[in-house]
Amino acid sequence: MQFRLLGPLSVTAATGEQIEVSRPKTRLLLAVLLTQANSVVSADLLVDSLWGPRPVRSARANLKSYVLALRRTLSPLNPALAPVNTASNGYWIEVPPEGLDLLTFERLVDDAGQARRRGHRELASAHLETALALWRGEALEGIPLTTDRLAATARRFEDRRLTAVEHLIDARIESGRHAETIGELQTWIATHPLRERLWEQLMLAMYRDGRQADALAAYQRLRERLIEDVGVEPSPSVRALQSRILAADPALATPHRDAPDPVSLSAGHKPRQLPLDVATFVGRDDELTRARPLLDPQGDYRPQPVLVIHGAPGVGKAAFAVRLANLSSASFPDGQLYVNLHGATPGVAPVPASEALGRWLRTLGIAATDLPHDVEERAALFRSLVADRRMLILLDNAATADSVRPLLPGSPGTAVVITSRAGLAILDGSLDMHLGPLSPQASRAMLDKLIGPARTTREPEATQRLAALCDFLPLALHLAAARLKARPSWTVSHLVSRLLDERHRLVELATGDVGVRCSLSVGCTALRDSADPDDRAAAQAFCLLGALRVTHFHLELGEHREALQVLPDSLDRAQDPPPPR
Repeated sequence: MQFRLLGPLSVTAATGEQIEVSRPKTRLLLAVLLTQANSVVSADLLVDSLWGPRPVRSARANLKSYVLALRRTLSPLNPALAPVNTASNGYWIEVPPEGLDLLTFERLVDDAGQARRRGHRELASAHLETALALWRGEALEGIPLTTDRLAATARRFEDRRLTAVEHLIDARIESGRHAETIGELQTWIATHPLRERLWEQLMLAMYRDGRQADALAAYQRLRERLIEDVGVEPSPSVRALQSRILAADPALATPHRDAPDPVSLSAGHKPRQLPLDVATFVGRDDELTRARPLLDPQGDYRPQPVLVIHGAPGVGKAAFAVRLANLSSASFPDGQLYVNLHGATPGVAPVPASEALGRWLRTLGIAATDLPHDVEERAALFRSLVADRRMLILLDNAATADSVRPLLPGSPGTAVVITSRAGLAILDGSLDMHLGPLSPQASRAMLDKLIGPARTTREPEATQRLAALCDFLPLALHLAAARLKARPSWTVSHLVSRLLDERHRLVELATGDVGVRCSLSVGCTALRDSADPDDRAAAQAFCLLGALRVTHFHLELGEHREALQVLPDSLDRAQDPPPPR
């Protein structure tokens, strides 16, 4: 039997069937027992958790009834076989280490600490990536935190998660993978804007990526936030790092990398490189239902599926792909590989196929000194290593079909999920899925998760208006929620009033280096600098159309130039003052 606490509470029977624990009090009882798995929880604490400081007179008798109901739910045929046991002063649930995601998470984090102390950075990173992949949302999500003790328990789990994230980012930065951590750090900072360690890591990653000015600007943003919200200066370690960056301290340069430990699949290690599932993911049920069968076609012959998920900037392609990959991971027992190709990441150069292959080959057991130099040789070696295996590969943020072709396996059994702003139609054999904005209902549900139902239910109309002003795009919704979370005194209506001025809307929908404007500018720059004249014409048209007060403009392919010849004159006439009467 499998129990999950790192996200919504769920129970899976040994047969693989989901066990529904539907009664609220029974769910709460199970959650409290699982937070102290394999230890006795006193009856007094259980009564306090289920009824609060003023329990009903029959609380003790009712507790026994709820325990019996829980046993019947977990083992309907024979409640006596349920893992819920009675002690002299309370109850306890017996769970093996691999039967509860919380226990597995703690074990993997401890294993990562031991590997880090032995100097095995790559192995430590692998343990942390596997541990963090267990999180499907917030700890105890959906469980009412009825007591201060239970709320503190949930906060302790979340803090342990953040600490693991920081250790993983430390390992990546020390391994020279600073560029790929910048975007991830900015995402975590948007959720935890006062977590100084994350800011400190962001400053170091930016500095090592040759972005000294950005690193210093990040320090200023942290300082302003701390003074405004808490009234304190940054910690001594953050101030010291700022001074070292100002002085261009040579010791801050990327340290010399020793050859990483070869981690072999044959030795039992199976890569689990999928990024963290987004805790605030909502909606997309129809899209997930359509996509999952595409990754695991039935029948004796299983062709290599390549699914390209494409859509506009900020529509949530990466979050959807990660959720899809996690839901499908059980069909790929030999592990998952991941790389962010940064095909449309502001300020970050795209990852060459040769570098991506090098990372995967090291993960699959090839020593750094044995890596081929030629990209075609690396691709051939990679195809050989994954042949006859069932693996799942996620290629995030791809720019072109050419950038991903060397990364595709050559044999059936391994599925590939690709996210891209444009459909990669010229990729042989690929399946396309277009992702559009969220529905108004899903957008409202996302805001409930991001800023809390206590604030959204007070202003339902303003919350719905906020979702509409964000065009129901997950990126914009996250940025708007980050503004509200960082300023508890603001109401939803206050932010809506600021967004109503469309001249400043893009300025408002930004936090740190993450913003809607940055996301749009990458696409515009790519079109403007393209070798294709139609792309350059589209970029010019986009700028000119910005002067028109329209939300949709349809243009058939091949008509760019003709339209552009007429558009400037039309704009000039539209902006001329009216003739005198």
